[in-house]
Amino acid sequence: MFEPEGDRLRIGDSYFNAEARQYVSEVTYTGDDDPLAHPVTYQWQHTLSEIVGALIGAGLTLEFLHEFPFTVFNMYPGLITRDEHGRWRLKGNHHPPLLFSVKARKD
Repeated sequence: MFEPEGDRLRIGDSYFNAEARQYVSEVTYTGDDDPLAHPVTYQWQHTLSEIVGALIGAGLTLEFLHEFPFTVFNMYPGLITRDEHGRWRLKGNHHPPLLFSVKARKD
């Protein structure tokens, strides 16, 4: 939903947008320089409530949900910096969640 604009991020799309997005990249986000055989991907954005609701709907019991102000790849070049643990954080003090983890179990 965020897009770079100069030295800031702006809201570029609705958090609730359910349409497929097309991305073209010759390499993966992992830093691997090997070119991809198929550089076009399609991705769907899901809200946190959709994800948690799907887990609950599948009969799973949530054990935890954590949000983090960092990510594991340089998703906003020039606006993000690497910390001492190799994670990527937005510069400045206003950090929206960039990553989350969830643990669920099937009884």
